Amino acid sequence: MEKIYFRWKAPMYLWLFLTVCIPFTNQAQSVKRQCISNYGSIIASDNVTFNQTIGQPYGTSALYNDGTSVLQGFQQPVVFTLVVVESSLSKNISLSVFPNPATYTIAIKSSKVIEQSLIKAVDVNGNQVFSEAVPDLHLHHINCGSWSNGIYLLTIYDSMQHSQTLKLIISK
Repeated sequence: MEKIYFRWKAPMYLWLFLTVCIPFTNQAQSVKRQCISNYGSIIASDNVTFNQTIGQPYGTSALYNDGTSVLQGFQQPVVFTLVVVESSLSKNISLSVFPNPATYTIAIKSSKVIEQSLIKAVDVNGNQVFSEAVPDLHLHHINCGSWSNGIYLLTIYDSMQHSQTLKLIISK
């Protein structure tokens, strides 16, 4: 009887030991793609360039469309185009504001008549302090006696919404 009891007792203790001491789930390591980049390198020879950053676990391939390239991930080329657009109002018409610095009154003079013009004045904080529509602007006077001392930007718009901005200083 004792031999049978030992036969049942040994597997039961083994099963108890395995369930208590060894967990049921597997605790293996996993690999997660992440990128913590603070350094990169570029290798270039002839017409081939290879860019790689630390923390980027794979090479990026470029997709080209109409001469522009888009790279997978965060590593993008630093390419930009600067375009200077001049207002047609500033090309064709010479505007001046006088006296500058001014105290109580200013005059805006144009080399040609500007039809359906709009004059706006803003202070350095961007607050609009003056706005007036002028049907035909050639020489126009503005009373600025109520304006505080400071720097103002006068913007003159024509009927096509072309504009020219002039700096004005009020000093009383």
